Amino acid sequence: MFYIDLTEDLIDICEEIKKTANIIAIDTEFTKQKEYFPDLSIIQVSYFNGQIMKNCIIDVMSKDIKLDAFFQILNDKIIKKVFHSCSQDIEALYYISKNIPVSIEDTQIMAEFCGMQSNLSYADLVRDTLGIVFKKDKKLQVSDWKKRPLSESQLEYASGDVDYLLEIYLILAKKLDRNSNFKYYKKEMDERYGKNFISNLVKDSWRKIRFRLGNKSYIYMNIIKEFCRLREKLAINHNVVKSIIMSDNSIKNILNSQPKTTDELNKIFEEDKDFVKVNKNIKSQFVDLFKDLIEKINKDEEDRIYIIELKNKSMLQKLEEVNDYIISVCKKMEINPDVVQNKMDLSSYISGSEELENLFKGWKFEVFGKRIKEIKDRN
Repeated sequence: MFYIDLTEDLIDICEEIKKTANIIAIDTEFTKQKEYFPDLSIIQVSYFNGQIMKNCIIDVMSKDIKLDAFFQILNDKIIKKVFHSCSQDIEALYYISKNIPVSIEDTQIMAEFCGMQSNLSYADLVRDTLGIVFKKDKKLQVSDWKKRPLSESQLEYASGDVDYLLEIYLILAKKLDRNSNFKYYKKEMDERYGKNFISNLVKDSWRKIRFRLGNKSYIYMNIIKEFCRLREKLAINHNVVKSIIMSDNSIKNILNSQPKTTDELNKIFEEDKDFVKVNKNIKSQFVDLFKDLIEKINKDEEDRIYIIELKNKSMLQKLEEVNDYIISVCKKMEINPDVVQNKMDLSSYISGSEELENLFKGWKFEVFGKRIKEIKDRN
């Protein structure tokens, strides 16, 4: 294991990677408390230099290191970067480099396109692909990664997270070639972690609301979507967790109260214990957004119900048929159907509350769209 805390050592390692390796494994350790983006402590890298496997730990917090050479590796299209469950790693790397890494692979998503279980942990994937029992110490996982010096046990733990990644990647890549799913996997990766990664965090933020939405007013569902997007933008810009901008409970109060004017909205804000702490500038942005949306939506939309929980018998039968269709196709393709299915999205489409093109993008629409539309449109 090579511990790198000097710029010149990092440059040497990066030059060796460029000369000898077209694929590297990456993991990160970070803390995340009140920040939106994970606060990086170290970056673990593993690669084969033509003679031996090298494991390196880059100390991001060192005062004597500049990461420019490593950022060049992240932006190099020729060098594949293999992660496991890469979302927060990508966020953390984006925050310090201001770029989304290119040519990334994710073994967790690869496993799903090989028909394996959803959201497999790294330890479980090591076991299922290599037959190796790999135990992770949970105490070390949540240990203080900002404290220096790091202990030997912390360094060993961190290094272990990249020990098997390249071997697993090669095994899964062969399976994807065999079942002809590589092209779909690559399209999924591009949709999730391509150039639109940050904008997708904003666009889809309403899906992460932590309360049951139920069937609500169409107008107010659209208002909540836009409020969630504004909240996400502000959280990203200020690098704070979104609950500091506006809590889910505040959003729930708006959805349930359904204010008709800005005065009514302000009254909700005044009575909201969480939102009272928010600064006036942020409050005014939500009020201005609300004012614009109410005017626009009342002109353009009838106040119908936005349905995400089906009760109509005919619609429920169609939902079941769509589910069965997706499962049967995924079984033939050897893809985990969880990659495709989302009950809330499908219910919204069957009810007419959402367009299929907004829910099933890219390869999913290409493979499943035509038949799902036929089922939905059938009398």
